[in-house]
Amino acid sequence: MNPNSRGYYPPGYGPPNPNPYANPNAPVYDYSSGQYYYPQPQPWTTPNPNGGWQSQGYQQPYGTPDPNGAWQPQGPQPPRHNQQRAAARKVLLQCGNCSRIGHELKRCVGPVNGFGVIDGCPMCNTTDHVLFECVQNWKSEGNQRHLLMLGRNQKAMISWPSELTEHPVWKALSADTRPKIWTPSFALQYQLRNPHYWRDYVYAGTWQEDPLIAEDLA
Repeated sequence: MNPNSRGYYPPGYGPPNPNPYANPNAPVYDYSSGQYYYPQPQPWTTPNPNGGWQSQGYQQPYGTPDPNGAWQPQGPQPPRHNQQRAAARKVLLQCGNCSRIGHELKRCVGPVNGFGVIDGCPMCNTTDHVLFECVQNWKSEGNQRHLLMLGRNQKAMISWPSELTEHPVWKALSADTRPKIWTPSFALQYQLRNPHYWRDYVYAGTWQEDPLIAEDLA
């Protein structure tokens, strides 16, 4: 059946479909709806060492029409770059101090070194150097308040060359917001009595919710 002079087809008729063998991915006309649709792509094959052919999967997902006339991709979409990084970080998160999986040194509860402190850098999650030797930009008041003080509530202190009570950021904190950080002597005594406390400790979802181990009343 040929179209009329304006190119319209009678009901139930439409333009001839392309030869599927010549172009298997060409759009196909649906006579019942009067619309085009794309066929499902066929998997490509590649030769295998045994001389046969193996499927390589779909190389390009084709789309399906949405009500607005646009085309939506089919098949699972690859995760975004940020999602990939976050997933990898969650899986590979390992403490530079105790080597346990699931937290970093800045949150670690132990073990402490011979001086009763966590000996390492909370910025870099490593024991290769300590915080005050770090080359990263850690000297902001916010970083020092979190890494040295607020993040160490009811835990051993991070290695620091002077008393934290003399630190200007500590002095700027009000008395009711100052964290209760273990003194080095208390940390050493507790570790001597409980040498494996850090192995059995269960970290919470966030550092603010980490459960109390012991309270230093000094």
